[in-house]
Amino acid sequence: MGTTPSVEIREITKSDIDTLYELIIAIARHHDQEQYVLTTPEQLRQAAFPNDQSPAKFSALLAEVTDHNGAIKIAGYASFTWNYSI
Repeated sequence: MGTTPSVEIREITKSDIDTLYELIIAIARHHDQEQYVLTTPEQLRQAAFPNDQSPAKFSALLAEVTDHNGAIKIAGYASFTWNYSI
């Protein structure tokens, strides 16, 4: 018998940037808008986790679903910005 399915909402980390980019591309592709995604994973990484002392320009939350077998899958994301357009 497996575990009870659950959802966890958490803030992205540097290691989530490629997944976030894939989600951005997927929703753009779904709406036939992929050509309007002008950012790259590296630009997202730098904007969310700057190397200098400047503040982050955006962040995002990921929704992770753990199924009854314990497998974790990304269900979606919500990005939020202070003064940045993704």
